[in-house]
Amino acid sequence: MPLLVKAKDVKDGSAIVNLHDGKMSTKYVYGSECNLMVAVRAGGYHSKPHRHDSEQLNYVTEGSIWVFFENGGFLAETGDFYRVPKGAIHWGWNRDNTPCTIIECHAPAVEPAGRANSIGLFDEHEEHDISRAVKNIGVDLDTAGIEEKVLGKT
Repeated sequence: MPLLVKAKDVKDGSAIVNLHDGKMSTKYVYGSECNLMVAVRAGGYHSKPHRHDSEQLNYVTEGSIWVFFENGGFLAETGDFYRVPKGAIHWGWNRDNTPCTIIECHAPAVEPAGRANSIGLFDEHEEHDISRAVKNIGVDLDTAGIEEKVLGKT
């Protein structure tokens, strides 16, 4: 596995979180301590609530997405950065008809072994260690009231 991979060689994967609606395609690379994912959420994408024991930093490169937490949420638009704290229950909803593209970094990495087409970026002499990778964990939560409260404020 190389330290560099060309964009054309990173094949699309798909969402591993459960969805209410829509689709998400991903390009996913990882190292021992973190992963980087470019995720394109189609119009109408709406994930179910989940959490993971990693911090997540995001940058919206195109479009917009509503990001929800147990206690609220916000609209993230092109050029915005946002953070999902470690262990926070969260989900997203692209309420537009256009795609939303987000660059996401998780530390530690989230489930690289369970993702189709994920690529580890390791030197040939480097130990390939992803033992601290964490899982996405689905959470049973009634999201409608939270979404209504947040969206009603706009």
